[in-house]
Amino acid sequence: MRVRFWGTRGSLPVATEAQTIRDKIKMALRQANGRRLDSEAALDQFIDNELTFPVRGGYGGNSSCVEIIGGARYTLCDMGSGLRRFGQKVLRERGPGQPLHYNFFMSHVHWDHIMGFPFFPPAYIPGNTIRIYGAHDLAVMKDAFHRQHADPCFPVRWDQLRATIEFVHLDCDRWYDIDGLRVKAKLQPHPSDSFGFRFEQNGKSVVYSTDGEHRLESDADTEAMVEFYRDADLVIFDAMYSLSEMIASKRDWGHSSNTIGADLCLRARVKHYCMFHHEPAYEDDTIEAVLGETRRYAEIVGEGYPLQVSTAYDGLELEVRFVAAADFPSTSADHPWVMRLCAGNGRVLASVILALTAVSYFVYGESFWRAPRDFLFDNYQRWKPRAVERFPVAIVDIDDQSLAEFGRWPWPRHRLAQLVEATHKLGPLAVGLDIVMPDPDGQSP
Repeated sequence: MRVRFWGTRGSLPVATEAQTIRDKIKMALRQANGRRLDSEAALDQFIDNELTFPVRGGYGGNSSCVEIIGGARYTLCDMGSGLRRFGQKVLRERGPGQPLHYNFFMSHVHWDHIMGFPFFPPAYIPGNTIRIYGAHDLAVMKDAFHRQHADPCFPVRWDQLRATIEFVHLDCDRWYDIDGLRVKAKLQPHPSDSFGFRFEQNGKSVVYSTDGEHRLESDADTEAMVEFYRDADLVIFDAMYSLSEMIASKRDWGHSSNTIGADLCLRARVKHYCMFHHEPAYEDDTIEAVLGETRRYAEIVGEGYPLQVSTAYDGLELEVRFVAAADFPSTSADHPWVMRLCAGNGRVLASVILALTAVSYFVYGESFWRAPRDFLFDNYQRWKPRAVERFPVAIVDIDDQSLAEFGRWPWPRHRLAQLVEATHKLGPLAVGLDIVMPDPDGQSP
């Protein structure tokens, strides 16, 4: 099973301006200065290995359209503006004379998810069959498509389309076998509702989960989504906003954040988390920065779980590979002998290590022992994990008094743990969290 992204932007399509392209060219030329790029191989090596993705390419601007490759028919999720390019590809490869069958699974019928259909060439060709699946009321779905083709919105009326078009209702939380794929729909929180879809075939699974505002406020709702994602090989997730945007200014807009997607995927033991439905105001550099922050966040919160994190872009194609549990590295918590060592004579050894650590700390200072101390602290947390609690986190800032008392910023992980625990004991009513991640430097928490 494979997945191809034809459109990855949220809310509306965006186009790259001439000035943006010019800036990319200047940056590439600046990095190429002084290099010998006199062959195709040298050019490819330079572009692929030395230019960042925002410089050598971009995340694209078409709205949501994703192809699931592996079933007996063409299978797509949503009909955003990216659908036009998919239709052109099919015509180039198959020609207009061969009757073809297309299955579409609609998350919902907001404009950015259906706007590509009037420009989908196969809809105008007699003999083609287009089957539109959704969990909304069929009358609502039909009305949205018909009104899009009505005057004055579009010059071609619905009854002028020559393909056979059918609408099919799916019940939520029920498995269907559709042209070689097992499919299940799941209700998601969004204005007028949206639905995610889980596709399974030959032990592989893909979840398409866009346009859902997952706040993690209800244990029951959160657990339901975790089970929907459970052990999926790939989750395509609406990570339109940062957590601060989602909470402070975009509440009830119907979209989630990059960190909430990571939290859900980590809890569900997902193999690959792919961020999708990008904010149209974000430039390529911003999306790239969000990717780096999310990977760092998943690395810290995941405590060794190897969640793959990526960002979708127009034209990206992913191979969905089944990953067995044996492929995942084990942690110390998986080995009971480690626990026995810590509980028995290992206490004497631990006392010796602590004494040596104290002496070395006095002689060499804090920086010398930062890495081994963090290693020991991290493994202690894995051996004796704390119960998950829901408590606010206070805004953290650094001042001269804190520097004198706790040392230089960034604080080591054990200091952050102490901070969180102390904050919890205060029982604050408000939550403020700066989620900007520092660049990996070997010291940042």
